[in-house]
Amino acid sequence: MTNGYYWTWGNQYNDMTNGMVYPCDVDEARLIDQAEEPYCAVLRLPGGMPRAAVMISRRGNFGRTDFFDGHRREPYLQYTFNGDLPDMQADLFHQLTWARTWNRKGDLTHGARFKFWTDRRVTASETDVRKQTKTSSEGELTPERLTHHWEPFPTFGDFASILREERSKPVDQQAKDSVTRLLVPIETTGPDPRD
Repeated sequence: MTNGYYWTWGNQYNDMTNGMVYPCDVDEARLIDQAEEPYCAVLRLPGGMPRAAVMISRRGNFGRTDFFDGHRREPYLQYTFNGDLPDMQADLFHQLTWARTWNRKGDLTHGARFKFWTDRRVTASETDVRKQTKTSSEGELTPERLTHHWEPFPTFGDFASILREERSKPVDQQAKDSVTRLLVPIETTGPDPRD
């Protein structure tokens, strides 16, 4: 293992159990990807908690990334990518963002959802749990900002780009503590989840 971080593989991540649905090893996951079936890779912290999850479905033209803070099982940030939209300029388009924050007790304090379209439209809805308020808005991305929403379909194990937390920055300009900088080789695996 590298710095204690390691990968687990399976059909999808189960946030209720902190485990994988239909777990497998890296070689089986590679075969699943070659068959264009959906699979999931989870980058885990030394203690086993997830730091990031990548879900890919080539046949479904779909990708999703979840980012975890290492303290809870729910992601604080989630990006959904779609490959079946009009006017596609790349394999995938970053179409949906979910973001959440919690207080020190672990109570949800804020939630936000942003939906993007290839024609530059964007809608946002935000909830402030403490103030018990919800707001919604609509707007338009600049052409330059829209370019940050295009994503190539990752080759198996090459997750650095799709795991960019700051979507407007390239891989080499991500924050030093970002998932992209923590990535370890895909062969770096932990205990066999089937044991």
